[in-house]
Amino acid sequence: MKLTFTFADSTDPIHLKKYSYSSSIEFPDEALQLPDCRERVLKLCELVGKLTTVVLVVSCSKLGLRDFPIKTIKESIYSTRHLWHTIVLRLERDSRLRDNRHDLKIMSPIQSPFPHYPSSKRGRKPSLTRELRRHDRLKQISPQEQAYLDIIEALGAAYAGLLNGSLPADTDKGSQWQFSGFHPDWKDPTLINRFNKRATEERRQSRLAAKAQERMQKQQELSKASPPAVSSAYEPKTGAGRRVGAVPGVFKGIQFRSQLEIRFVTQLEEMGIRWVYEPERLSDGNYLVDFYLPDLKIWVEVKGRFEPRDNFLLKDVAAYLKRERNERLYAFSASKAYAINSRSFNEINHKLFWSKISSGS
Repeated sequence: MKLTFTFADSTDPIHLKKYSYSSSIEFPDEALQLPDCRERVLKLCELVGKLTTVVLVVSCSKLGLRDFPIKTIKESIYSTRHLWHTIVLRLERDSRLRDNRHDLKIMSPIQSPFPHYPSSKRGRKPSLTRELRRHDRLKQISPQEQAYLDIIEALGAAYAGLLNGSLPADTDKGSQWQFSGFHPDWKDPTLINRFNKRATEERRQSRLAAKAQERMQKQQELSKASPPAVSSAYEPKTGAGRRVGAVPGVFKGIQFRSQLEIRFVTQLEEMGIRWVYEPERLSDGNYLVDFYLPDLKIWVEVKGRFEPRDNFLLKDVAAYLKRERNERLYAFSASKAYAINSRSFNEINHKLFWSKISSGS
């Protein structure tokens, strides 16, 4: 029987799914045979709710509990996404037994009344076992500390009662579970790693959003310019006619590398499609695609003859455009055209190509 505690900032289902932390404990299925099993579990959950500062819901399929609310009011001013402190309760039994230890972790704990004491010595790896407080050895306890300790002991007893209630009646005392100690403010390494991963991912998403905004502004600037008035920044500076067998030419004041490119651009003009010639280099291969059609979010590479590198780099460019800009890539040759994706070149005839371009599909 698995009991899962979910600690969150609110009971909103979306928030519980995306921005929560969970901690689970396992009870033998024999515990279900206890006549008051459900009441015991809910009492245990109620005690856990007293020791956390955030919202708590619990789930247990065997008891028909799914995101069952235990505590619905958050007391902490901090988000659960930025917390990694826990209260840890430990139950132990005969060390000779294979399964002789159970830990219950309660996230975002309430303020401990016990004086702070340092973690492991400098240069020594923190050890939860070394730092557990033995509840039966604490001396000179104040009333505030006693009230806190009463909740801890009641929770430990409830936890042990469920585990021991599932054991055979003739089980010797040494094999029964006993509440042995607790840590009021353990910095859980697992939660620290999760926090660091989330922080790294949030920074990455922020950088991607900034780049996307920059691209959008650039595309808006490009779309405002009419095709004939293409900025000189996008005109080819070198290499006109460097393709083997290509005859360069000038159309609308722009130097093109081949007559095939000129035939292609005149077709765009006839169809009233706005275009930009060689606007930027794309992907890690810095591939300079010939034409960008900003209104259609389509890129077209005009090729008289494909080179071996094109088979690799154009697929990489297609994957980049799809992933980063949600744009498409085509290749256009003298006899046929291709719709390019990250895996292949899909051949299409000119009629179908111009149909896709005119419809923007």
